[in-house]
Amino acid sequence: MDLSAAVVFLTILSSFSCQALTANLSTACPFNSLCKCTLYANIEGIPHYKSLKSFNEISCNDVPFTKLPDIPHYNVTKLSIVGCGLEILEDYSLGNMKLKSLSFANNNLMMLSPKALFPSNETLQALDFSYNSLHTIPEEMINGLLNLKILSLESNSIASLKANWGNLKNTLQSLFLGKNELSFLQLNFNFTLSNFRQMISLNIDNNFLTSLEENSLPFSLKSLSVEHNLIDNFPSDLVDNLKQLQKLNLKDNYIRYLPIYSFKSRQPLMYLDLSNNLLTSVTEVFGRTIRIDDLDLSYNQIGSIPSKPFNGLSCSKINLSHNKITSLSEKAFYGLSYTLESLDLTHNILTKFPKALTRMKKLKYLSLKRNYISSMPDRVLRNSSNSLNYLSLSHNSFHSIPKYALRNLKKLTTLSCAYNKISSISSSDFSHWGDRLQSLSLSSNRFSQLENNVFKSLPRLLTLKLPFNTITTLNDKAFANLNNLQMLDLGYSLRNITFQGKTIKTLSNLRDIYLDNNRLSKLPEKGIDHLRLLTTFNADFNELNHIPSDFFKSNFHINLMDVRFSFNKITYIDIHTFSGLKSLKYIALSHNQITTISAEAFKNLPSKLIIILSYNKLINIGNRTFMNLPNLAELDLHSNDLKDINWQMFDNVTSYVHPMTLNLSHNRIENTPFEIVSSSDQNWHPQFIASAIHIEKIDLSHNNFRAVPFESLRAINSSLKIIDLGYNYIKTLHNNPFLSLSNLEILNLEHNMIDDIRGSKFEQLSKLQILDLSHNHISTILADQFSKLNELRVLDLSNNYFSALPGEVFKSTKLERLILKGNQLVSVPSQALVPISHTLGILDIANNKIQNMEVDQFTNVPMLTELNLCSNSFTHVRMEMFRNLNFLLTLRLCSNRLAGLEYFQHFNSLRNLDFADSSLKKIPFLEQVNLVSLNLSNNVITELNPGFLFGIPNLRKLDLSHNNITTLINPRWNEAENLNELDLSSNPIEVLTSDSFFGLRNLKVLNVQNLHRLKRFDADTLSTCKLLVSLKIQSWPNIEKYRFRLPSILSNVPHLKKLHVKIVEDKLTDQLVGTLPPKLKVLEVTGENLTEINGDALKGLHPIKEMLIRFTGTNITTFPPMFFTKFINMKATIDLRGNNIRMMGPESFYKTPASLQYLGTQAYSGGIHVQHNYLMCGCEASWMGQWLRRYIRETLLVHTKNVRYSRSIYENMLELTCLDEFTGANMKLISYEQSGCYVSRSAIIQINSVLILISAAISLLKIH
Repeated sequence: MDLSAAVVFLTILSSFSCQALTANLSTACPFNSLCKCTLYANIEGIPHYKSLKSFNEISCNDVPFTKLPDIPHYNVTKLSIVGCGLEILEDYSLGNMKLKSLSFANNNLMMLSPKALFPSNETLQALDFSYNSLHTIPEEMINGLLNLKILSLESNSIASLKANWGNLKNTLQSLFLGKNELSFLQLNFNFTLSNFRQMISLNIDNNFLTSLEENSLPFSLKSLSVEHNLIDNFPSDLVDNLKQLQKLNLKDNYIRYLPIYSFKSRQPLMYLDLSNNLLTSVTEVFGRTIRIDDLDLSYNQIGSIPSKPFNGLSCSKINLSHNKITSLSEKAFYGLSYTLESLDLTHNILTKFPKALTRMKKLKYLSLKRNYISSMPDRVLRNSSNSLNYLSLSHNSFHSIPKYALRNLKKLTTLSCAYNKISSISSSDFSHWGDRLQSLSLSSNRFSQLENNVFKSLPRLLTLKLPFNTITTLNDKAFANLNNLQMLDLGYSLRNITFQGKTIKTLSNLRDIYLDNNRLSKLPEKGIDHLRLLTTFNADFNELNHIPSDFFKSNFHINLMDVRFSFNKITYIDIHTFSGLKSLKYIALSHNQITTISAEAFKNLPSKLIIILSYNKLINIGNRTFMNLPNLAELDLHSNDLKDINWQMFDNVTSYVHPMTLNLSHNRIENTPFEIVSSSDQNWHPQFIASAIHIEKIDLSHNNFRAVPFESLRAINSSLKIIDLGYNYIKTLHNNPFLSLSNLEILNLEHNMIDDIRGSKFEQLSKLQILDLSHNHISTILADQFSKLNELRVLDLSNNYFSALPGEVFKSTKLERLILKGNQLVSVPSQALVPISHTLGILDIANNKIQNMEVDQFTNVPMLTELNLCSNSFTHVRMEMFRNLNFLLTLRLCSNRLAGLEYFQHFNSLRNLDFADSSLKKIPFLEQVNLVSLNLSNNVITELNPGFLFGIPNLRKLDLSHNNITTLINPRWNEAENLNELDLSSNPIEVLTSDSFFGLRNLKVLNVQNLHRLKRFDADTLSTCKLLVSLKIQSWPNIEKYRFRLPSILSNVPHLKKLHVKIVEDKLTDQLVGTLPPKLKVLEVTGENLTEINGDALKGLHPIKEMLIRFTGTNITTFPPMFFTKFINMKATIDLRGNNIRMMGPESFYKTPASLQYLGTQAYSGGIHVQHNYLMCGCEASWMGQWLRRYIRETLLVHTKNVRYSRSIYENMLELTCLDEFTGANMKLISYEQSGCYVSRSAIIQINSVLILISAAISLLKIH
């Protein structure tokens, strides 16, 4: 479901668990400490609890399970098992719980037993199976639910609603079926959704429905969402039938016109969304026989609004944004004068202020942004003078604030004139109209100074946005009289000036101030003492080298919550710089040059606190640096130069109730001498620590440890649950290296050099659940190696060197997932699996040296759901080997030598089967009635025998790539009528016609790339694949153009949304020119031979909302001027990763370099991605760096998001580099700047030419 649907579902879900409750307490669950148990308490107080009997809610999110743990039931009414990897639910999985709310979202559930929900079948009211791998409605399970009101089956692979819904037809109120594979709705009386008597809300978004039939849905519906389908006609008869319907969402379909339809006395619609369709006009909408309160027609292709199209609708809100409207009739909104309150005309082609607005008398909200309007008639909104409170004129061509027109607007509270061409502002611009204004945006204009008292006529202003200007003169009293101002944004605005404290001296109510991206070298001299209500101070991306220790004052800044100084040049932090600030929650100091932090620099900060000091130059941290921080939640010190851990840097930080997360990864931390030479169970003298430190998770990966730092870890043992020591140089584990870490639950030792784990290495870890020892050098494992790990459930021993496992090695564990791939095993360790026979669900022994398998090889592990045997050395498979695996869902046998395999059958449970790279010469007979995915790639199959799909009728995905198939003659595709994904790439097929894919009426994804021997591809080849939405294809220059034109091929697949084209030639010219599918959302161009692109190569591509344009895997070095400009302001993503690009400047994205100022980076809101190229540093790289900095600020709004979000964005941006050809260094684009830029590429070429001529002339002079 989309975000709004998800919010609705979660809101309803939560209402069943805490309606009468006012407080809650959460703690680790007694049955599994990775889960959270919550107690709800009433208003009379929170009682003490000592056992699970008191808990009402259990949440096990992102805890790996292959089966549900045993949960004592008691008073639990809400259970959440989300993101845990569950694949199967057995009968009575819930034990004795009688739940009201149950969520299994985001697992991998494929099999649901009929009585899996017993005994909650009588009490359950809300059930969530979204984001799983269900292929059918689990009718045997759900038809026993007696009181269910909410059901989500969203994001599965359900293709049919033909099911026995049982009592749900009488109780279900909300049903979520979005993101499935439905191509039609049942009309059969026994299965139609119209039988549901209580249903009021239905979501079937993101399916493949082409129509909505009259009697296909419940008559009780009040809300219906069918967005992102393939519907081409407005369902008038259905809507007329649904008399109670109030909200109808038909967004992103293929509706081309609105019928003049007379509805029969139906109730008004509160909301009708027809956005992102193919409408080109609106005339007399629905014949004036229905009232629509909120009408959304955005993202269509409407060119004009005629007279009276909305008459009789009584709309209060109309959205016409992102169309192609050039004109509106003066009577465009006739009949709405007294009802229309909100009108959005954003992103059209209007050059004049619409006269149609003069008739509006109740208008409150008006947006005209992203047009070409340069003036506003004085009296155009006179009839809205007493109602209009929001007006956006941003992204137009105004050269001044239309002050005379604004004087008529007596109730205006919000005005945006951002992204215009305003070169100056004065106090007179706001006089006689601004006394009620609360929010003003003048971002990205052209004014360079703010005079004294310029805003004096705005006494009620609360928010002032001035970023992306070039202010060179800021008078001391520029903000005088703004006594009520709460937010001031000066980011990316100040140039070559010093920001003085007296400038904001009068802003006593200021809460948030943004000074980022201004190249400030010092903070205001007189500080910000007077800003006693300040909550946010952002100075990211400046050139500050110091923060005065008295800049923030505890007695003044009692409300300060968020402080940011990332990407500066700060070298040290003074004592008491952050001291006594009782509300402070976030401190961001990453990406500086900090080498020294004074003692007590962070002191007396009582709130829940996150401190980010990553990407600095800290070598060590002194004692008592962090003092009296009882609720320190996270300290991030990764990517510094720390050489040791000094626990004395902490004094009275954290608490047992609120332990912290500490990130020390990517440093140079080494072991103490004692840790290297001594065994951890010998006499130990701990480092003196002033007070206990409570750390729940510590990340020590990517350091220089040669042994487990037991001395350091024991100092923080009381709360430690997660340790990451991956990517170090640990070779030997001393005895008891984790002594005293009795609460540890997750231990990661991957990618070290450990060669010996014999002895008592882990015996103290009685609560350990997840252990990763992958990518080490372990050659021997003893029988009692893990015997003390009674709670161990996940063990990864992959990529080591052992050749056998003792029979009792896993005794006493509870292993559910065992990863043994990449070792030297010569046989399946059957005896070792016996102790975990009833818990093991996933077994991976791929990439070993197993040659033979006995018949009874897996009889000891009957609960397996996944078995990976790929990349071994066996040559045959006998069905008897798997006879006891009644729950096996996924079997991988790839990369073995199975040439003689002729049949494979009688696996009722099997869903996924992998025979890739198995030397198969023909497809074996498969009798797997429930199989949905079959991989036969990289074999030597030469033909598809008729009937090869007979035994697998429910197949959905088939991979036949990289074989020797030469022809597709009568493969009888209809025997797997639900096949929706087919890969035929890299075969020597010579001919493709309409017969080649006959019967694939449900095919949605097709790959026919790398068919190098293809001689014929008929224009109607794909004509039977009407539901095709994703196609991978290539150019075939050897086929005559009159026989093969890609646009002609695509004309038969009108619903195509993703097109991946491999260009075989070295130039992209007219291969894609022509009419392409109207809703194409993803275009990917690849081709290792491709070096050049014609400027008109994408001429036939129609830009749509949120389009992705990707060029990857080519040898393109540059793109033509203005190549991507047609996608401006369509929320497009331009993905150019993985090419050979050397220069990437503004010419390809903007008409002029100056266009960035008034279009901004929001022109490409999905981003411009240029990672993994060969960018050379210089002016174009400098522009790209400027664009990135502006993008993360302007479009991603990192300055307003929490610091964790900002940190993740910054770290992603660090991948972008350019090569300095003089030093050979890779420079980070996010911080790269070169002076003297920017000039255009053509100018650079001309300059270079001149320089060449001058050089030649000098050479001639020398000769003479």
